[in-house]
Amino acid sequence: MLLLDPETFGWDLTIIVLLCLSLASALCALCWYQRKRGRRSVRIVAIVWILVSLTAFGTLIYGSFIEPRLLITRTYGVPFAVSEQLRIVVMSDMHIGPYKGKSWLQKAVTEANNLLPDLVLLPGDFILGDASDATALLELQKLRTTMGVFAVLGNHDVGRIGWTSEGRVQKRDRGDEIENILTQAGVQVLRNTHAQVEWGDDEVVIAGIDDLWSDTSDLSSTLDAISGNAPVILLSHNPSIVENSALRERVELVVSGHTHAGQLRLPGIGPILGVPTSIGDTYDEGYFLYKNIPLFITRGIGESGPRARLFAPPEVSLLLTQ
Repeated sequence: MLLLDPETFGWDLTIIVLLCLSLASALCALCWYQRKRGRRSVRIVAIVWILVSLTAFGTLIYGSFIEPRLLITRTYGVPFAVSEQLRIVVMSDMHIGPYKGKSWLQKAVTEANNLLPDLVLLPGDFILGDASDATALLELQKLRTTMGVFAVLGNHDVGRIGWTSEGRVQKRDRGDEIENILTQAGVQVLRNTHAQVEWGDDEVVIAGIDDLWSDTSDLSSTLDAISGNAPVILLSHNPSIVENSALRERVELVVSGHTHAGQLRLPGIGPILGVPTSIGDTYDEGYFLYKNIPLFITRGIGESGPRARLFAPPEVSLLLTQ
């Protein structure tokens, strides 16, 4: 769907222009090299110019059309107070739309099932925007678990896309629609509420809040409604929730998405453009202790903004409790 969707036309056009510029640059350098064959220093400069231009061209091709289609799985050990090990699969930021559709979600569901999960957690951003066909999410009914599938909504689901210098970018709130589709698919959507499930001789609480960028997120009432001493997993699309000190008293693990690991990364440097949170670019993907709060951030399986990923391929995450 390159250049065919109004929502992503600008990003796609930018990629095509950059591809043309890098290729034209390589051709110009080649012509210059052929005209200046007698001068060694000029030839060296021309060769470097050609290599840099071709590297840019190859990086754009790889990042825009190859890496976003590479779905990997990674395993993480996380501390959690249950007597039997839990296998928790986390998939976030599907961003169903012009970049990723039903066939991609089928692939992700197959990968998740191959990990033999006891529990599947879906931390939001199921669609990209207004034109996304949310019915593709019915593929999630094929997920196979022993304890169920639980989800929260993300900022794209409720139309809070981000901010510009002029204020918040807001689109149509499709939260209720997506909740209904997920419910049809057998997914329990947690909107400032919780569910209690049994695991062997233990009980586990799965709590979930509305997205922090929405007007309805309510952590306090969600936690206050939990009774007993069962360990709590909190689902929050945006990991910035860990700045709320109320978590320290009641939550054993926070599971989030939202960052896409920066989507564009460089080895040893991390996210090129940063991540859209208030806790800093250090907390971009993986397992962390944030002020003694256990936090896991998955990099997600879809893209927003440009269709590109670089050194941050889509990931289905497996958490093994320890």
